[in-house]
Amino acid sequence: MGRTPRLPTTTSPVTVAWQARRTCPPPAAATTGEEPNAERSSGAGATRCSDPASTSKKHVVHTAWPWQTVGQRYPRRSAACITVSPGSTVSSIPAGSTRTVAVTPHHPTAQVEGDRDAGVQRGMGLEGRVALVTGGGRGIGRGISIGLAEDGAAVAVNYRKDDESAASAVAEIEAKGGRAKAYQASVASLDEVQAMVEQVVADFGHVDILINNAGISNRGGLVATTTLEDLERVMDTIALGSHHASQAVLPSMREQPRGDIIMISSQSALSTDPHTAPYSMAKAAQEVLALTLAKEEAANGIRANIVVPGLANTDLGRRIAKGMGVDDIHELNPRFPLGRVCEPEDVAATVRFLVSDGGGLITGQRIVVDGGGITRSR
Repeated sequence: MGRTPRLPTTTSPVTVAWQARRTCPPPAAATTGEEPNAERSSGAGATRCSDPASTSKKHVVHTAWPWQTVGQRYPRRSAACITVSPGSTVSSIPAGSTRTVAVTPHHPTAQVEGDRDAGVQRGMGLEGRVALVTGGGRGIGRGISIGLAEDGAAVAVNYRKDDESAASAVAEIEAKGGRAKAYQASVASLDEVQAMVEQVVADFGHVDILINNAGISNRGGLVATTTLEDLERVMDTIALGSHHASQAVLPSMREQPRGDIIMISSQSALSTDPHTAPYSMAKAAQEVLALTLAKEEAANGIRANIVVPGLANTDLGRRIAKGMGVDDIHELNPRFPLGRVCEPEDVAATVRFLVSDGGGLITGQRIVVDGGGITRSR
C-alpha cells in the first residue's frame, strides 16, 4: 500500500496540487510555490493548480505515487486542486480534476471529479459520501442508517409517518459523532421524492448511496380476491417507490466518482407463496429494476445490487413469527443452518461491504442474508 504524505502544518488552509506519474521514485517531499498558481516541474512533468478562484498560499507537491494504488486504477492523470485544512492528511490521489474541494481532519479524503472507473481511494471508510435510506428509521433501514454513519457517511433518514423513530435514529447517529438528518416523504409520490432529494442535496451537497428499503406488505388473500387498492398500495411503495428514488438521485450520483444503489428485497420475489401476490410482484419488479440499473449506469460508475434478508428480527418479522404460532422469534433459530434468524445488523453489514472499496467491482448481484435458510429450499 502506498504511503500517505502529510502536508506541512500551517496556520491557515493551503491549496495543494497533486500529480502522479506512471513511473515514480519513493514519495518525495513537498516543494513550495510562494505565488498563487505557481508551477513546479520535477522529472516526468509539472503540476499546475489552475483554479483561478484560489488566492491562498500554494504548496505544489510531486507525489511520486505508483500508477496503481490499492487496486484503484487511474488510466489518465492530471493535476487536481484541493484545499486542505491545517494538519490534515490527504489519503487519495484525485485524477482528472481542477476543482477545489474542502478536506477536513474528520473527512481526510478529497472528493473530486476523477476517472469514472477509478473512483476515489477511501480505504474501508465512507467519509465524504452521502447516503439516502428510505424507510431508514426502523428495523432493517435503521440498522443500515446507523451502520453507514459508523463508516463515515452522512445519512439522510427517510420516513413516511414515524417521525419519532426517524428522529431517534438521527439522534443515535449524532451521539456517535456522525451526521444525519430526517426527511419526511412518501416514496409512492414522485413529487415528494423529488422534493426530498433536492433538499438532501441542498443540505449535504450530493447523494451517492441510495438504499431502497421502504416497503409494506399486502393484506393477504388470493389473487381472485385481491383488491385494486391493496395491489396499488404495495406496488406504489415498493416498485414505483424504488424507481422514483433511483430516478431522483441519478443526476447527483452521476457527478460523483462512485455511486451505489441497493434494493432491500425479499425471498418473496422468487418464492411465489400463496396469498402474497402484490408483495411478491412488487419485490420482483424491484429486483428487475436493480439489474436494469446495473447495466444502464455502469458507464457512470454506479453499482446496483440486491440484498435479500431472510426472516429478520424486526416488527414485520415478529408479526410473521406470531402468525406461525411463535411468541419469540428466536424460537425459530434452530430452523436455520447457521443457528439464528437474521438481525438488522446482519443486513447492514452486507450493505456496508457492498458500498465500500471492497465491493467496488460488484454490481448486478443478488445476495441473500438468511443464515443459510435458502439452502433448505433447494
